[in-house]
Amino acid sequence: MPIEGMTDLPRDVLACVVTYLETTERPAPASPDPEITFERLLGRDHARFHALFLAVGTPWLWTDRLRMSEAEQIARLDAPNVFAFAVVHAGRDIGLAEIEAVEGDVEIVYFGLAGDATGRGLGRRTMNATLDRAWSLPQTRRVWLHTCTLDHPAALGFYAAMGFRPYKRAVEIFRDPRALGLHPPDAGPTIPRL
Repeated sequence: MPIEGMTDLPRDVLACVVTYLETTERPAPASPDPEITFERLLGRDHARFHALFLAVGTPWLWTDRLRMSEAEQIARLDAPNVFAFAVVHAGRDIGLAEIEAVEGDVEIVYFGLAGDATGRGLGRRTMNATLDRAWSLPQTRRVWLHTCTLDHPAALGFYAAMGFRPYKRAVEIFRDPRALGLHPPDAGPTIPRL
């Protein structure tokens, strides 16, 4: 890849800049929020996980789980080092959090709220609860995540405000999931389809 300049992409290909962020210090514990609960999702809850993945991720063209077979998704949810949660507020699912622990490193693989739950102060409260779960796993020494230029425009600033520091960048190039039929043509309204 050239260090400077522009590179044309085929019409059905997208590119984004990915920023990796980490924190190596456990934040002060936040007071439990009685309005927000986390319900663990296992393989038997695959349909609920899938619905939340679409509700949260469709505007940002999340695709990783859509490329997996149902059996692969179920196996992942049942893996002993993967913890997926439905975020519930006022009795309804509003978001998704998934963490994966590998030898003391805990990745927040997915984190987000559905569109109508954003902008109400629930994100900070939900991230506090997610971080508490990540740091409560045995031998956690680092929590990390990544975001990209296709995610919500406030994501990078939000993660920095939550104590994460950027440590690496990458460019990701991939087939437009709308062209592959993984998302409807009107998904990702902020990401033009050519």
